[in-house]
Amino acid sequence: MQKTSMSLRDVKPGLTVQIAKFNGVSEDLRRRLLELGMTCGSRVTVCGEAPLGDPIVLEVKGCRLALRKKEAEGIEVKTI
Repeated sequence: MQKTSMSLRDVKPGLTVQIAKFNGVSEDLRRRLLELGMTCGSRVTVCGEAPLGDPIVLEVKGCRLALRKKEAEGIEVKTI
């Protein structure tokens, strides 16, 4: 299976991906995500989304967090 890259925003619930890079994310948000364990190479599972589709719920290193789709758009991920 070939690895493809996409935005975290486009990942469907139930899938696990690997963070490739932060692209177009503000420095403050990038710093906060790094503090939460979302580093390049980390695996992220999309657990679900709010009833209206925003925000999405992610699991990173055993912790769950919610992220707006607009913020997730700037995080490039690869399928694993």
